Amino acid sequence: MAAPAQLHAFSLDNGLRVLLNEDRRLPLVAVHVAYRVGSADEAPGQHGLAHLFEHLMYGGSENLPGTYLSHLFAAGAHDLNGRTTLDSTHYFETVHRDALDFALFAEADRMGRLVLCEETLEKQRQVVLNELRQYRERSRGRLVERIDAECYPAGHPYRHGVIGSEADLLALRLDQAHEFRQRHYHAANAVLALAGDLTRDEAMRRCERAFGGLPAGPPITRDPVEVSSKAARSWGFDDASPSPQKRLVWQLPAMPSPDREGMRLFQIALESRLRAESSAGTSLPRIGLAFHRLATRLEFEWNAPDPARIERSFDAFEALWNRLMKSGFSASEAEQSRRLRWRQRLLNLDARSGVAALMIEGELAQGDLASAFVSRERLAAIDPTAVMRRCFAADDVGAAPWSLRSSADSFPASSTENAGPVSPRRRPPPASADCRTLENGLQLTLQARSGAELVSGRLLLRAGSSAEPSEQMGVAELCAEASLQARVGGMSWRQRAEAMGCEIGVEVQGEVLRLSWSSALAQWRDALALVEQFRGVAIDAEAFAAARSRQLAAIELASASAEAATQRVLPALLFDSAQASVRIASGLRSTVSALGLDQAIAFKQKAWGLADARCVLVGDLEPGEAIEALERWKAGPETTRPGIEAAVPKAASPSVHLLDIPGARQTLLTVAWALPNPARETEPALRALDLLLAGSFSSRLNLRLREELGWTYGVRSRLGDIAAARRYEIQAWIPAERSLDARAEILRAVEAFSHQRVDADALASLQRGEALRTLGRSERIEDAASEIEGRLRLGLDPRLAPDLSRVTAEQLREIATTRLDPGRAISLFAGDATRLRGLPSAAGLAATSVHADAEALYSRQR
Repeated sequence: MAAPAQLHAFSLDNGLRVLLNEDRRLPLVAVHVAYRVGSADEAPGQHGLAHLFEHLMYGGSENLPGTYLSHLFAAGAHDLNGRTTLDSTHYFETVHRDALDFALFAEADRMGRLVLCEETLEKQRQVVLNELRQYRERSRGRLVERIDAECYPAGHPYRHGVIGSEADLLALRLDQAHEFRQRHYHAANAVLALAGDLTRDEAMRRCERAFGGLPAGPPITRDPVEVSSKAARSWGFDDASPSPQKRLVWQLPAMPSPDREGMRLFQIALESRLRAESSAGTSLPRIGLAFHRLATRLEFEWNAPDPARIERSFDAFEALWNRLMKSGFSASEAEQSRRLRWRQRLLNLDARSGVAALMIEGELAQGDLASAFVSRERLAAIDPTAVMRRCFAADDVGAAPWSLRSSADSFPASSTENAGPVSPRRRPPPASADCRTLENGLQLTLQARSGAELVSGRLLLRAGSSAEPSEQMGVAELCAEASLQARVGGMSWRQRAEAMGCEIGVEVQGEVLRLSWSSALAQWRDALALVEQFRGVAIDAEAFAAARSRQLAAIELASASAEAATQRVLPALLFDSAQASVRIASGLRSTVSALGLDQAIAFKQKAWGLADARCVLVGDLEPGEAIEALERWKAGPETTRPGIEAAVPKAASPSVHLLDIPGARQTLLTVAWALPNPARETEPALRALDLLLAGSFSSRLNLRLREELGWTYGVRSRLGDIAAARRYEIQAWIPAERSLDARAEILRAVEAFSHQRVDADALASLQRGEALRTLGRSERIEDAASEIEGRLRLGLDPRLAPDLSRVTAEQLREIATTRLDPGRAISLFAGDATRLRGLPSAAGLAATSVHADAEALYSRQR
């Protein structure tokens, strides 16, 4: 998107740089503070200090003691987080306009009056060490560390990663943290971006009041670093982990902000070509692109259940790369990449936080807040083939495809001129969704929005795993993926979507097959037509074989991942039998291997009609036009299907289970409960209980396990969205020796809600914050569509978000007593069984089961 018209920049007397995008459409403001300090600025022996200091900045200030997460969450902040990079550290949140002064005061107080003490340092040190161990739990973490050492010479500031060294973190002292703060955390070394509902005069007045009294701080000088103008390739392979991985990294010269769009366009074009030429028996790489002050980094990562598959995939990639270097991208591929990038830009700018992040990027990279914005005209002038050849030129591509160097020439300077004036318009609060049933049987929920130039859609068909024959577990997902791969006129349906600049996705969950799509406003009719055609596409043998191969590989990978393996076994531990609503979407090795093409075709013909189907549309469109377009959809088979019966919870015996992940260094602890079907009357209290217990940064368990005890990087929770087999999970990565203690802490916290009086102040604070967050949750069109979809899936009124303002302490106590009885909880420890097997008996816990994966568990129940 071209730079918005209402961009401003000014500096306070103490050197604080302030960037502003005035956007009056909603009473929201994104606040983003960036400090020009990252891991590259760490002294030898202090690797990890920049990242650790990011955590220390949440530890409390003179006027706001305790965790900053609690203060900001109580103020209604959303999109609340922080991150450390090689070159900078960022803190950001979006708040209601009424809470802006508090957010600015909070940022200023920790900038100038942060409280550092031994207790806070030790707590946050343990949190970061747990994050480091969790990072290394995945072979990706170990592989990245190894490649970093290969990419950069000794002494280079990028040679060590952001997350740091365990030895250095353990040795860091409080005086070193104080020295780091005094050197880097001050007004003259910071940039503040504000995007939202305030004028330039208001921004100047409010920023001066909050930050004007802070000192400028000492000037920053950095030693010069030799920067290569040539491209260099490094790679590593890790086959000693449960999940083998290969990683290829290109180190390229640093790029100014306007030129980065060329590399992003090249990445999109390359990803599309890789998908188009993929075949059965190979895996697609995950591609990452990162821009730094001293370098640009392009990464490819392959994951597969066996090393041979990775090598086949890598060989196929090499061959494709060589062809691209010779022939380049076609004109249609180039145009497709531009359309996809434009849609990405619209999605980024649909939230004020995205605008603030772009202003920060331009300021840090170029000293120009507008330089990271790009007009449609600028995109049209970028040729991904030219970008590729500038960056990866070679003297003899055929003979030495990997001995590449890049031209030292820069890209042509790009213009940040606006494509046209952008007049901020006040966007009214999102309208209530309009619900109706169309003549073809489709149940439509539509919410018209203005000003975003985007349309987001969901189609929920009753064609999920609950609709499968019991002996064909996995056929719903296989049918969906094979339909995406099926080719008509030489193009798959995913390629057709990309060609028009749209994105289409398919996911199976419980009774639902979910088709999702998003498009720029100009393509919304084409996107609807594509979704309708997708329902009728015939699955061919080649697409079926490729989809089944990928699904089997995904099942193998899942068995080596603690997170994925937990999600596969948990339903069968909570519910009595493998009823329709408890099936695993991806299926089992045995069932997927036995599936045939005729079964997939028969399933699609029977289940993909519009009977009981629901559609969600949110975006910049006229309701009448959308309804007219959807009325053209064919109803399909009129198969009558009974409702899905609620799964029957198991008796909680055994209550403790071990899931063996050989070689795992940490334990993923999950404590879960089976829940009854959702109800409008109890849903608000259940959600409030989750937020107070484990579902927010400032929840009781996060404060206890993360902030007080330092046992985990963070506690997370999940309220399930499969109505007929709903569950509630509390989950955390825990060192094996602390896993039983953590389980006891979780159960004690749950029991406290049943037997102790709920803190009235905590409940009131949550309700005030949620009232301010309500508007922010639907700020993005994608988020609004997801919120409506979630309510539909649970059988709730899609027009009404759960209202937490009326929840009482008595309701919380009743929900905790009736829904989260500690005696009915299932505890699952996913980790290396050789480390865990003796723990339950040592703690006096009875009835423990050990599971290798979901295969035997579900096979016994079929």
